[in-house]
Amino acid sequence: MTQHHSLGSGQEATETNAESMGCEMTETENQLLQLLADIRKAAGDEKGHLMQHELIDHIKRLKAASDKLEKIEKARIDWEENANETK
Repeated sequence: MTQHHSLGSGQEATETNAESMGCEMTETENQLLQLLADIRKAAGDEKGHLMQHELIDHIKRLKAASDKLEKIEKARIDWEENANETK
């Protein structure tokens, strides 16, 4: 029996394609598809417009931007602490 999860258009389309070919998705396949949908949503690609290689590149850019913001915030905090020490 195929289990259905609410994943939006991406999984619905995949399940429709699988079912039209006479395939049923296993629970593990459903869980993996849910994981991919959750990752896409977290990365801002909730509707699944990005191809997988584009999604990976997008996530790498998000991580790089996050790292850069963390460095900027750390530098700001260090600067404020140094400014307070000199008063």
